[in-house]
Amino acid sequence: MIFSPCNRYKAVSESFPQFRLAGNNISFVPMFKYLGHLVDNKLLDDADVHREIKCLFARTNIMIRRFSCCSLSVKLRLFRSYCICFYDIALWKNVKAFILSKLKSAYI
Repeated sequence: MIFSPCNRYKAVSESFPQFRLAGNNISFVPMFKYLGHLVDNKLLDDADVHREIKCLFARTNIMIRRFSCCSLSVKLRLFRSYCICFYDIALWKNVKAFILSKLKSAYI
């Protein structure tokens, strides 16, 4: 997988040759997942933050459904241990402010 060039005015040619690796064609992609982190061709982390927001809502809804009869203290402990696992948040560097506000509102 290869990224298309972001700055088309710096490109030498309009069409690029087909790249091959070990006899397999390598395609141009706008985004791919590497070690659980979404990397896109503009080097922004917005897609990864959106993925994390969706996962946060999914984990929270699963926890609410499975542990609805538990006490509030048990639910808080489960939420802190199961729903908040931002292990790749340290990799986020280029994120738009409104995307981070969405994450903050999803967390609160």
